[in-house]
Amino acid sequence: MGVFQHRIAIAAAPDGPFIELDAMVATGPLYSLVPRRVLQELGVTPSRTRRFMLADGSLIERDVAEVVARVNGETAHTLCVFSDDGSLALLGACTLEGFALAVDPVNRRLVPMAEIPALLITVQDRQSDGDRSRRAEGSSPLPGALGVPLKNKILI
Repeated sequence: MGVFQHRIAIAAAPDGPFIELDAMVATGPLYSLVPRRVLQELGVTPSRTRRFMLADGSLIERDVAEVVARVNGETAHTLCVFSDDGSLALLGACTLEGFALAVDPVNRRLVPMAEIPALLITVQDRQSDGDRSRRAEGSSPLPGALGVPLKNKILI
């Protein structure tokens, strides 16, 4: 994927105040990252610590908190990692999915997802040695989206 930046805004609460940042767009990392100094300036406090594996296989611990992000005029809550001061902000996969945005690597931009991926599980009853058991099978495409009844199906 080509690396590019996208303007975002971060706040501790939906009513702000927001700080605007140019964030690197990355689909590999799960969470977004924002420099600790910026999060502290907003009054964001860590809610937990998580372990992360770096590309070289080493493990690090970083503070994590829920923040409010604004991307392309929309606002949503997302998890954010406190990164080292001086590092770049990063827009991670969970935040991108939360905003239903996909990466257009050719044009180096974010685009709305045409369809939001979901997992549809079909639950079927079957007889096995006289006992009734339940079995889950993946099913695609999404029948409910095409007007087909969702009887015995669980959308997760």
